[in-house]
Amino acid sequence: MGPGSSGLPDAQLATVKQLIHEHLRSAGVYESMRAIVSQVVADPAGTGDDQTDAAGTDAVIRALQQKGVISDLVNSLSAQLEPLATERRAPAPTGRSPDSLPVLLSGERYLHVSLLGGKAFVQHIAAGGAAAGLPPSLETLTIFAQLGAQRARSRPAPAAVEPQLDDSFLFRLDAPRTPGERGSAFDGLLAHKQLLHLVLVRSSEDGVLREVVGTHLLEWRKVLTVGAPAACTVSVELSGVREEAKLPVGVLDIRLELLPPVPEAEAASLPAERDLVAQLRAERASEADAERAFFAYARAWWAEYVAIRPAHRERLVKIFALSEFGVQRPVTTFVRPIVAHRLLESAAHAARFVALLPFARHATVGDGSAETWGTLHSFLARGKGDADEHALLLCSLLLGFGLDAYVAVGTDTQGGHLWVVTRASTSRTIFWESLSGQRTVHDLHAVDDSARAAHYRTVGCLFSHEAFYANVQPDDSIGLCIFDLENRALWKKMESPLLRALTPMPSPPLVGSALPSPHGAEEELEQALRALIAQHREPLGLHTFWDDRLSAYLTPALAAYELERVSGAAYGNEEFQQAIKRHVPEGFTFKGFPQLFSHAMPSRVLFGLLKANVALDILQVRGEHVRHAVRCKIVNFPEDVRAVWVMIAVKFKA
Repeated sequence: MGPGSSGLPDAQLATVKQLIHEHLRSAGVYESMRAIVSQVVADPAGTGDDQTDAAGTDAVIRALQQKGVISDLVNSLSAQLEPLATERRAPAPTGRSPDSLPVLLSGERYLHVSLLGGKAFVQHIAAGGAAAGLPPSLETLTIFAQLGAQRARSRPAPAAVEPQLDDSFLFRLDAPRTPGERGSAFDGLLAHKQLLHLVLVRSSEDGVLREVVGTHLLEWRKVLTVGAPAACTVSVELSGVREEAKLPVGVLDIRLELLPPVPEAEAASLPAERDLVAQLRAERASEADAERAFFAYARAWWAEYVAIRPAHRERLVKIFALSEFGVQRPVTTFVRPIVAHRLLESAAHAARFVALLPFARHATVGDGSAETWGTLHSFLARGKGDADEHALLLCSLLLGFGLDAYVAVGTDTQGGHLWVVTRASTSRTIFWESLSGQRTVHDLHAVDDSARAAHYRTVGCLFSHEAFYANVQPDDSIGLCIFDLENRALWKKMESPLLRALTPMPSPPLVGSALPSPHGAEEELEQALRALIAQHREPLGLHTFWDDRLSAYLTPALAAYELERVSGAAYGNEEFQQAIKRHVPEGFTFKGFPQLFSHAMPSRVLFGLLKANVALDILQVRGEHVRHAVRCKIVNFPEDVRAVWVMIAVKFKA
C-alpha cells in the first residue's frame, strides 16, 4: 500500500501503526500468536508434512479465529483508534448503511443519522402476520432513507412492538461556501430544502410479504442553529400510507448530528433557532402559495377545457393524484428525470428493469375507488407496485436518458391504464408498456393496424415533470390520435412556469445490485433443482438421470430469451435447434420448457414449474433412455432486481 492510499496523512498513519504495535506488545498478543503459529506449522492440517504453504496459512488463520484472537484484537483496537477515526471519515456508500463510519472528505459536511429504536408499533405488527398467514416472529422491519440523491437502508430488525432498529446512515451535504464568498459559510446548507424521507417496510423471511407500512418527511436542518448541541435526538411519528395516511404507525427515535462538528470560531455564523424557524415557515408558505396558485389555475384551465367540447368531461384527464401522504398533488410532481449512470446501459434496459419489478395491487378498503400514487422511493423500497408506479418510474428513467417522454393516461383493453409515450416525430411515437417492457410503434401512416398500438384504446392526457397536455381531438381513440403536442388545436397545454414552481415528490437515484455473482448463484440453483426434481420423481417410481451436455446446450436459448426481452428482436434460434438436432438421436423425442422468475428460491421455482402442464409432462415423462437437463441463467439489475431464467428439458425414446 503506497503512501496516502489509506486516505490518512502520513503522520497520522504512523501514529496508528505505533498504537497497534504498542497494543500488540503490551497485551501479550505477539506471544499468543507465536505459540499458535508454532503449533499449527508443526502439522498444518493434522495429517502430516505434505501440505502446501497455502494450506498452512489457512490453518493458521482458522486457528487464530477459533481461539478468538482476531475478534478480541479487532474489538480492542477499535476502541483505541476511535478518536482518530472520528477526525476523518469517508462518505457511506450510497444505498447501504455502513457497519462503522468511514473517513470524512476534507472540506465537506455530513449528516449522521442514527436510529435509536422504535416503540408503539402495535397495530400494524399484529395485522401483518395474520394477513400473510405468517407468525410475527418471521417478519422483519427495515428503514429506507433518502436525502436528495443519496439513499440508505438499515439492517432488518425482527418485527416487535419495540423493534431494535439501531443502524446509522451518513449523508453528504452540499459543500459550504468557500472563504471570500459573500454570506455565511453555512448558507449552502441552510438552502438545502430537501427533506429526509423515511420509509418503513415490513417483510417476511421468504420475501413473499413486503409492504410499506409507514413513512415520514423529516426536516433535519434544526442541527444548524446557534447553540444547538453537537447532536440532537428527535422522536419521529411514522404515519401510515394511503387510506391510513393520517393514522400513526409507531414512533422512531432518531439522533441527528452534523459532521464534522462546527468549530467555536464558526458557530457565530449559524442562525439563531428563531431565525431558522422563520426561514422554514417562509419556505413552507412559498410552497403553499405555489400550490394554491396552481390549484386556481387548474380550475380555470379545466373550465376552458370542458367549454371546448362538453364530452371532454368524460375523458381521462388526470390533473391531481392522492399521494401516499394523504394529500392531493399535481401529477407532474410524481415524475422527475432519473439518471441511471452506469447501472443501466440504455432506455431498453431501463424498460426491462422496470418490467422485472413485480406487479402488485395495493390493498384498498371498500371498492378501491380512492386511487393513490406512491412515491418512487417507496416503490423501490417495496420492490413491487401497481401499474401507475411502474409507468412513473419508467418515464423518469427515459427522461434521464434524454428522451422526450411522457406518462400517458387512458384506457387499454382492460380499462383505465397508464403507460409511457416517447416521440420520434409528430407522426411516429413509441408506446412503452411498463409492466412488460414491450414497445409498440404508433405510426399514422402505417397500413397495418398492428402498427397503431391496438392494445391501447384511448388517451386522455400526457404529462412529464414540466409539461401537461390534454387531448382535445374530436375522437380520443388511439388509432386516430395525432401526437403533435405543439398543435394547440389537438392538445391543450398547461403553463410550464407554474408546473416548475411546484415542490416535487421524493425522487430517488437507483442503487446498484448487492447480489452475489450470477454464475455461482446459477450453479447453486441448478444443483438444488436437480435434487428437488429427483425427489419429485421418486414417489412415482421413476429414476432420474442427467445429461450434462444437453444442459450446456440450453444456455444459448436462455441468453436469447433475455436479449429478446431487452431488444425486442429474436436471435440464435436456428443455432440452438441445430445443436439439439445433433445431440438428440434419431427416434428420440426432445422437450424443453423455459420460465422466468424474479427470485432464485429452488422450492418456489419448482412449484412454479409444476403449475405449467408442459413442465409437468417433462418432469413426469416415462420412456426408455430418459435423460433430463436443467439450466439457469441469472441477470442482475439495480435495486437487487434479477431476471432468473430456468429451462428444464428431457430427451427420451417413447
